Order: sequence, then structure tokens, then C-alpha cells
Amino acid sequence: MRLPGFLLQIAGLTMLLTGAWWVLQGLSIIGDSETSYIAGKQQWAYIGAGVFALGGVALSLSRRFRR
Repeated sequence: MRLPGFLLQIAGLTMLLTGAWWVLQGLSIIGDSETSYIAGKQQWAYIGAGVFALGGVALSLSRRFRR
């Protein structure tokens, strides 16, 4: 079954990118606090780190399914 591995890979990559974006916005590295409700709020950095970690888990699991 290659489809579950492929879907997990897409989900994992999406979560990695989204998590990294949220961490950077939460730490005020990117984004403008006037236009974004996420920018400058440390809570979003923690949420982004969690999403990033889950994306890594999903990506590693996708390799098992793709074999």
C-alpha cells in the first residue's frame, strides 16, 4: 500500500512547513503584529513547535508505509 505512505508524507511536509511558519511568527521573526494576530504571541511559537514535531513523526511514519 503506497497511498497511505504518500498521504502521510504530504501531511508531514505540510505540518513541518506550517509549524515552522507559526514558530517564526510567534517569535516575531517574520510577520507584522499589526496585520497578523499570530505575530509576537509566544503561545503560537509553542503550538508551532508541537505541529512541527508531529509533522516529523508523520514524515518518519510515511517511510515505513512506502517500503
